[in-house]
Amino acid sequence: LGVKGGMNLAKWNIKVNGTKEEDYKNKLGLQAGFVADFSLGKSLSFQPQLLYTAKGTAEEHNGHNDNIVMNAIDIPLNVLYKSPAKFGTIFFGGGPNIGYNLGGKVKSHDAGEEGKKITIGSADDQIKALDFGVNFTSGIEFKNGLFFSANYTTGLSNLSNRNGETTKSNFIGISLGYFLKHK
Repeated sequence: LGVKGGMNLAKWNIKVNGTKEEDYKNKLGLQAGFVADFSLGKSLSFQPQLLYTAKGTAEEHNGHNDNIVMNAIDIPLNVLYKSPAKFGTIFFGGGPNIGYNLGGKVKSHDAGEEGKKITIGSADDQIKALDFGVNFTSGIEFKNGLFFSANYTTGLSNLSNRNGETTKSNFIGISLGYFLKHK
């Protein structure tokens, strides 16, 4: 068992009637949580995680960016290939990611929009709760239990409830972690 924390660059890919919206940009967020690692043999392991992740996007308009912050719980279920190295282990792998959106807010410069809550539900102005995706990861685990990892998660679920609109969440993350019990 271990803990990890780090940063991510998140972005929503939004299409309206099949046309990609271009004014959405990356936004910086946090990710932190717990990780387990179960050996599946000499070179394979199963590594589930339970993470708080700040997702969302930045919308560029009127000469500034408004940040759309979505708080979520992510559960990446990775299968890793591990290769021994002099300092520890190099790993890479991937698997499904189960995300659950908790809600969020818009951090805007526009009057009346600052602090506007984003709620979860099925109405046109709400975001769907479940966010399924695919996660890819790689990193280095040192013999003392410390590890560095990088991941890319691409969303497969449409988060939008609006007719003709598709919103998918994607993010790249880097983390530092520590396994509490190590070899």
